Amino acid sequence: MKVKKLEKELLDSYKTEEPTIQELRSIAKSLGIKLKRTLKKKEILKLVQIEIQKLLDDSIKTKENEKEKSPKKVKIESKIKTSLKSNEAKEVPKNYNKDRIKMIPVNPNWVYVYWDFSKKTKMKLNELSKKNKLSLRMVQILEKEDNERTFEKNLSQKELVNNYFFNVPQELSKYKAYLGIKDEKCGFHPIIESNKVITPSSSLKKADKEEWLILKENKILKNKSKGSKIKVIERLLGSSEKSFVSEDKLETIISGKGLIL
Repeated sequence: MKVKKLEKELLDSYKTEEPTIQELRSIAKSLGIKLKRTLKKKEILKLVQIEIQKLLDDSIKTKENEKEKSPKKVKIESKIKTSLKSNEAKEVPKNYNKDRIKMIPVNPNWVYVYWDFSKKTKMKLNELSKKNKLSLRMVQILEKEDNERTFEKNLSQKELVNNYFFNVPQELSKYKAYLGIKDEKCGFHPIIESNKVITPSSSLKKADKEEWLILKENKILKNKSKGSKIKVIERLLGSSEKSFVSEDKLETIISGKGLIL
């Protein structure tokens, strides 16, 4: 509700002990009170007093409401600020001060390795002599030969390197990585060991169970590892197609030279 402002002169005249009837009528007009010409001075004064009291009450209520709303606004603003802070992009730490090494296969010929050291291990590595070297060893696990094939990469302690890409020789093979110390006699002393990974294949996997639908012959050709098998589909009512495959067509399908539709 808009509080109506009165002219200062009219209010001053109202505060006097005996305002004139003309002054009261002017105040009433400013307050938006409609007066009848027949009203007396006392009646006009009473109406003005009632209207002014209403305005005073409204102004008090407005101030109280503003006081009540102000802490809510502060709370809402603080919530908005906290939500904005939580949505802000946080920087990923350069290290976690833990001894660990992880390996991820990238493709059939490449493997990605990344690692991290604790503060204690870093201090020990800094104390190494020049004859001892930090070395990353990649091991290919050969199950058939019951043997391992190793690939090594000597690392510099001074460099801030904590990851490496290894070019591996074989797809569909198991690999594991070790990070350790290589002494002056070329002996390798592992510090941390990675997880095992299997590199993916460079070609699509051959499905051992496939079903091919021969539409014209109403048959399903099942391709299994032991050999191909023909399954007859019941002929639909009203269909004039035959329910068998000719020898020439069957030979073409089994040999894999083409699919007859």
